[in-house]
Amino acid sequence: MGVRHKKIILSSKSNGDKVDNQALLIDLVDAFTFETDFNSYADFLLYCIEKHFGYTRTVLELIPRDSDKLLIASKRGLSEEFIAWSITELGSGISGKVAVNGRPMLVDDLTSNKNTAHYTRIFQKEGVYSLLSVPLAIKKKVIGAISIYGKERTTFTSDDISAILNAAGFAANFINFLYERDSIQDRLNRLERYNENLEKLKSFHDLILENVPIGVIATDVKGYVVLMNRELETMSLLRREDCPGKRWYDIFGFEGDIRHKLETSFRTSTPQLFPEINLPRKNGSTLPIEMKTDVIRDYSGERIGVVAICSNLDEKKKIEREIEKIERLAAIGKLSAGIAHEIRNPLAGISGALQAIREKIAGEPELEKVLKRVFKEINRLDSVVEKLHDVASPKKMVLDLYSISEIVEDSLFFIQKSIGGRKIRLLDRLDKSLKPIMMDRDAIRQVILNVMINAMNSMPQGGDLTVETSLLARAEVLGPEIIWYNAEHYRPAMPRPKKNAQPYQSVIITDKGIGIPQTIVPKIFEAFFSTFSSGTGLGLYISARIVEQHQGLIGVKSRPGKGSAFYILLPVRSKQVSL
Repeated sequence: MGVRHKKIILSSKSNGDKVDNQALLIDLVDAFTFETDFNSYADFLLYCIEKHFGYTRTVLELIPRDSDKLLIASKRGLSEEFIAWSITELGSGISGKVAVNGRPMLVDDLTSNKNTAHYTRIFQKEGVYSLLSVPLAIKKKVIGAISIYGKERTTFTSDDISAILNAAGFAANFINFLYERDSIQDRLNRLERYNENLEKLKSFHDLILENVPIGVIATDVKGYVVLMNRELETMSLLRREDCPGKRWYDIFGFEGDIRHKLETSFRTSTPQLFPEINLPRKNGSTLPIEMKTDVIRDYSGERIGVVAICSNLDEKKKIEREIEKIERLAAIGKLSAGIAHEIRNPLAGISGALQAIREKIAGEPELEKVLKRVFKEINRLDSVVEKLHDVASPKKMVLDLYSISEIVEDSLFFIQKSIGGRKIRLLDRLDKSLKPIMMDRDAIRQVILNVMINAMNSMPQGGDLTVETSLLARAEVLGPEIIWYNAEHYRPAMPRPKKNAQPYQSVIITDKGIGIPQTIVPKIFEAFFSTFSSGTGLGLYISARIVEQHQGLIGVKSRPGKGSAFYILLPVRSKQVSL
């Protein structure tokens, strides 16, 4: 049935059930003598409607000054959720229309009326099926409306309607008087408290959104960004304030199948799942993420936008790479242990036999010269076996306080003895004021010697080999060109926030040799990779693992034909740590 006005006559109650209008009005007059504010009086008016008519679900709304909304002054028997949904603007909704035209309106069946049927689910949940809304008016000025919800369809009688209209008109004068009598400050205080609560709720929701460890972005129904949280800002390196008003798949530069699925999500209102995609970042890099999209709907079920939830898979990828690394190292270790075992025993036998031969050919220079070369190769093989053993069974770091500059000096002394006739000049710029730091002296000496020997081998025509030590406030001061090894992958040095800056003592070894092609640089720390025909490919690999065990950094910067620079950075620590 449609909306009906008070002239429509419904089945009346029997005479025995008629409301005692005089008793009702006496109650309203008596209440005026002891209720001191309009809110209390409004509560009492709804109580009287329940007492005299039996209607238990009621709302009294008033029109504040200079407002286009009805403000709920009192309610009875209705849930907070229902009240929050039913906030009314003047001219819209049943009570909003009553407040504008000043005439009562009756809805026999809320679930079939064209103005209310789309809220059927809400009405059913609340247990209401009919509605009578009457104006609160003084002469021709409407100050509000009373909405009475019935538990059944066609529940209001003509006697009820007449009596309720009479009571509403009578009570409106008292309510208006009390409302006007209340100080402006009282009303402002109440509204301020209400707004404070709303603001607290909004702040709470904002805090949740800002602190969840997943990226969130929301758009309107056309796909334009209305919200992005801090986590997604961090993940994408974008500025949130630059994003509203733009289509979000344009902001991130999604193309191809991903863009097509996102557009489909908007058109068809269907959720989409992207188990793993690369999120383009502002600096040109990408970040692996899992993304889910879904439709945002309002209380009526109407689509008002789309939300996307983005989970950072970078940590997951790191764990996967770490597992792969462990498996790879285990395989290399097993292979290395087997090779070392198979070589070491026969090598010892060969060495012993040759030693016996050397004793018998004493005095024969040519044969002694040959044996000298053979022993040199045996020693080289023994060195390879030792390195293979280090790969298979890496030594536990034994840390103590040592001076990095002194270790470099010792290494330079050893290297000076091995230069021989090569035209290599050793230069050092050592900061002898550096304080001792925690390290494994022998392991770090091995790293420095490995890098120096490689530097010498890269200068067959001779040149300068420079070694310097210094204190660095943080790694990025060395510049972005360095490729750092971090056991997962090679990457350019990335700036770090100053509050998280890690100071390092550095050893920089620079040569004027042949350099390393850029295509090869990402491989030089891999096991068994070497740029020298006589190399084992284990020196830099073992060096990188040692530096990693110290929680330090090792990196390289090289230009073909110009030479290379290796950077060994050890964290500044003056007390024992567990590595």
